[in-house]
Amino acid sequence: MRDERRRPLVVHVVYITLLGLYATLIAVIVLSPNRVDGDGMGVYRILYGLYGWGLPRWITYQTVEVSANVIVMVPFGMLMALLLPRRLWWVAVIVCSAVSLSAEVVQALLPGRMPSASDWIANTAGGLAGAGIAVLFRAQKGAKVST
Repeated sequence: MRDERRRPLVVHVVYITLLGLYATLIAVIVLSPNRVDGDGMGVYRILYGLYGWGLPRWITYQTVEVSANVIVMVPFGMLMALLLPRRLWWVAVIVCSAVSLSAEVVQALLPGRMPSASDWIANTAGGLAGAGIAVLFRAQKGAKVST
């Protein structure tokens, strides 16, 4: 019996559609002439307000920015890994890293945007996390099928 079970065509189409929509969202964010957080002052105001409510001071603007860069690539890495054969999940991580690196190169060419190696690393980590979620999802789904 083959380890790689064939998924229904409709599931495959849904994954491709979601991946396409998400890739479009990422492209809009990357190609925007402005940063997503504007000048960052809104984030600072929120953080300072939350500090008054007990938010630990180690959660800074940089912590929020890096976390956002990880989180933004989790769905991309997960959908990419779900589209690939199980044994090729790692290709999703490479694709996420390449997409992120390309985004940073494009941002270097846009006025008002700043490329960042830390964004690339955080995005790649998010892609890895997403691919890992897909691997766990498939493992659990396979365990349910075999029991």
